[in-house]
Amino acid sequence: MRINIGHVVDYFGIERLRRGDANDFGIVCPKCGNRDTACGVRIVKDGKEINTFNCFSCHLKGSMVDLYAYCKNGDEGPFSKEERQELFREMISVVGNAPVHSEYVRQETKAKCKKAPIEVLDQVYRAFLSYLQLKDEDRNDLKRRGLTDPEIQEGNFKSIPQDTVGIAQKLRYKDGLSLEGVPGFFLNKYGKWEVFLKKGSSGYFCPAYREGKIVGMQIRLEHPAGAAKYIWLSSGKEYLDHGTSSGAPASFYGNPNSKRVLIVEGTLKAYITYHFLDKKISVLGVPGVSAIGDVPELLNSHHHKIAIEAYDMDKRIYPYCDEQYEQDKCEECYRSGCYKSFDYIDPYDCPLCQKKANKIEHLAIAVENLKKVIHESGVQCLHWYWDSYWDQFLEQRIWKGQYKGIDDFLLERRLKENS
Repeated sequence: MRINIGHVVDYFGIERLRRGDANDFGIVCPKCGNRDTACGVRIVKDGKEINTFNCFSCHLKGSMVDLYAYCKNGDEGPFSKEERQELFREMISVVGNAPVHSEYVRQETKAKCKKAPIEVLDQVYRAFLSYLQLKDEDRNDLKRRGLTDPEIQEGNFKSIPQDTVGIAQKLRYKDGLSLEGVPGFFLNKYGKWEVFLKKGSSGYFCPAYREGKIVGMQIRLEHPAGAAKYIWLSSGKEYLDHGTSSGAPASFYGNPNSKRVLIVEGTLKAYITYHFLDKKISVLGVPGVSAIGDVPELLNSHHHKIAIEAYDMDKRIYPYCDEQYEQDKCEECYRSGCYKSFDYIDPYDCPLCQKKANKIEHLAIAVENLKKVIHESGVQCLHWYWDSYWDQFLEQRIWKGQYKGIDDFLLERRLKENS
C-alpha cells in the first residue's frame, strides 16, 4: 500500500490539532512548534491526492517527502531528483512497511476503535508478553546497552513472535480479554483477531511504562528499513478492520512527586537511564524530540519543581565541516579543499556545514519548544550537557563526539564503577 502524508505525520508522532477533517487538518509544526497559526496538512483536494503541508509561521512546506526528510534529520532541501527518489523509496519502506508501487491503490477505509483505557492496555500487553520469549541475540543487544539480566526481566522485553493469529486467539478466548481499542490488534479478513506485524520481522518489544503501567509497545527492529530502528506496535492503518493507532506515548519512570525529573528522547533510553541513575531520579521519555504532546499532561499532573532537558548531544554538534558526511560533502568543501586540510588550517576557516546547520536548527527549535512547555507547566527548566567542552569562538558548549546519548555517558560511568 502506498502511504499518504497522514502516515508520515503519525509515524513521527507529530501532534494533530482538533480542527479540519481526515483529509485536511492542522498539526503542531515540527520546526517552529507553532500551534496558533495552523501548519496545514492536505491529503486530498478537489478529489485528487496532493499530500502537502504548509506552516504559515515559519514557512516550512512541501510534499510528504519533504516532511519525512525534515522530521528524520532536519534536512530542508532543496533535493536533487535522485535524492528525492531515494528519500521516497526509504519513506515507503520505513513508514509504510510496504513495497513501492508505481501508482496509488486506494484502499477501503475500515472501522476504527477508540484507544482503550491505560488499565486495559496494561492488562492486554502484559498477557501478550507472557506468551513470548526473549531470544539470545535480543538479550545480548540489551546487555550491550548496559542492562543486567534482572533489569531486562523487570522491563519485560520480549522478541517478536511469528504466530500473529494464535497469540491473539489465546488472549481473546483463553484469557477472556477484549482486544478492541488495543493498538497492534485488528480483525483480519476471516473475522479473527490478529497482531499487526510485518511478516518475517525480527527484533524485540520495548514496553513503554507510565507509573508502572504499559501504555504502548515500541519495537526495536533487528533489520530496520532505512534509518528507523524503532516503530510502534500499531494497527491504525485505514485498511485494518477495528484497528487502533498507537500514537506516540511518552513513558515515565519514578516518583511523580519527586523534585526533579529528567527528560530524554527515546522509550528504551528512558528505561535504561532510570536504572543507570539507580532509580534515584525520575525520568520522562519522549518518543522523539518533537513528539512532546504528552509532556504537559504529565508535568501538570505531577509535582516536579525542576525538569532537566537531556536530549542527545548532537544538539551541540560542531557546526563546521569535519568530514562527518563522507558520502555527500558539499560543493563548497570541495572547492575550498577544506575537508583535505584539517592538519594545518584553522578549523574556523572551514565553511559552515549546511547539513549540520539544518540539524542544529531543528534540534534547537525542539529544545525551545520543550522549554516552553516546561515553563508553561510552572516547572523550572535546566539543561544537561555531557561529553562536551566550552568553545570560546562559538561561545557555547560543543559535543566532543564520543557519548551521544545520556545512556551512553552513564553506561561508561557504570562500567568504571564496576571495574
